[in-house]
Amino acid sequence: LLELYLRLMSLRFAGNFVYQLELEKDLEGVHTPGFWLQPLAENAVAHGIKPCPHPCTLSIQARRRAADVEIKVSDNGVGMDSETLGQLRRAFDTGKSSLGFGLVNVHQRIRLTYGKDYGLTLDSTSGQGTVVTVRIPTIEEDHDVESINL
Repeated sequence: LLELYLRLMSLRFAGNFVYQLELEKDLEGVHTPGFWLQPLAENAVAHGIKPCPHPCTLSIQARRRAADVEIKVSDNGVGMDSETLGQLRRAFDTGKSSLGFGLVNVHQRIRLTYGKDYGLTLDSTSGQGTVVTVRIPTIEEDHDVESINL
């Protein structure tokens, strides 16, 4: 579903948007909770790439890090100022936000599922782009968790 969404957006923003998916081969058979990765890509397109005056790239990289999976959703779009970044980071802890509801929701769902050691981290620089890093435990396909293949 994510790749279909990205293909549609690359058609919609023809010439101004490209995407890259880099998934390590040893992640085959590793599961992730359904319907939380696409909102991160949608957020990057809506808030980072759509308002961007130059052609932009959305990159999604998934790697194994010890017993965890790390997924980075990054763009070279408009980024955000330090005040907005701080508000979003604080909202990750409280679960309440007047902006970034999608990011906060995904972060809270990951924490409810896997515990406080997991979730999202956010880095951004105005005019340079944003990186959302997802950290979840590695769960092999025989685990009894409702999920989808990465």
